[in-house]
Amino acid sequence: MVTPEADGNFLVKVGFLKAQHRYELVFVLPEVPALGKAVCPAPVPSSPHLRATDITSLPDGGLRVTCEYTAQQEGVLSEELLLLSEASDLVCVRVKVHARVMELEYDSEQSDWQGFD
Repeated sequence: MVTPEADGNFLVKVGFLKAQHRYELVFVLPEVPALGKAVCPAPVPSSPHLRATDITSLPDGGLRVTCEYTAQQEGVLSEELLLLSEASDLVCVRVKVHARVMELEYDSEQSDWQGFD
């Protein structure tokens, strides 16, 4: 779910994820005229766990953003992605990604531990 914020940035809520898993997140941002159609991620990511892999301008003016996200620890996490305009050095948009990361459930069937009878 993408929510515009009052300051012109965006909040993306991705729901429940499992710790120690890698996810591909795809979301569409509404048109931001100041960014233009040529948009790129910041050269140095704000977070080592979230990185943009593709940004595509849509015919209706929005942006389709594809990211790779690695959920490292459990809890309510917030990561940030910075999108830059290639036409103007002064224009950028912050995208905050919120996720609830759950601990992996232990599956005794997959354990190689052998108990005693």
